[in-house]
Amino acid sequence: MKQSRGHGVHSPFAFELITQVFRSPHSFYAFSDIPERLRIHGEDPRVITSFNHLSFRLVHHFNARNILEVNPGAGINTLFLMAPSTQINCTWLEGKTGGDSHRSILPLLPRQPHRVVAQPTLSGEMVPFDEYLYVHGEGQHALMEGQFDAIFVNCSHAPLLSINQLFRWGHERTFWVIHPINKEPGKQYWKQIVHDKRSNVAFEGIKMGTVFPWDTLTPSRYFV
Repeated sequence: MKQSRGHGVHSPFAFELITQVFRSPHSFYAFSDIPERLRIHGEDPRVITSFNHLSFRLVHHFNARNILEVNPGAGINTLFLMAPSTQINCTWLEGKTGGDSHRSILPLLPRQPHRVVAQPTLSGEMVPFDEYLYVHGEGQHALMEGQFDAIFVNCSHAPLLSINQLFRWGHERTFWVIHPINKEPGKQYWKQIVHDKRSNVAFEGIKMGTVFPWDTLTPSRYFV
């Protein structure tokens, strides 16, 4: 069932999420603090987007504490994921070993993320993480334990987690955030996710999708 921007939404869960998170008019201290810290550190705060703000809102709203970030990129979003609480821990799962695009961001993080770098067991750039060997990183124990409260997947970099892997590393109250979904490979990846019956409830924006594969929720798809 498709809903449009919260109009006619009868689910209390969906209505609360749309009005208090996706379309909340409220700001947070981190929204001014992080840009200032970036500026002092010599980084351009204009790299911050509404996606970073929404990432903070989701983590804050659901009190997520153990977060998996797939393909963290420059690490800007990690600043917002860790800002809601001093108890939040992030694990970075990266598909490349070359370079370190987040080196300049690391000193700004309140705690260093657990980092795991993966290499393909088979040749080819677009194989899923399921076919990767997690070769090194102090965060390997976190991957083995699984049970992340939230999984954020950056589709701008390959490879991507399979849907089975998303379930494997979560629990009954884990949510997934997929971004960006308005261009490939994220567009096709998102399509696969929302057509999987196990995904249950999905909130779809222009560039970002959020999934709650919770058995207690009535299957629905909302456009926000």
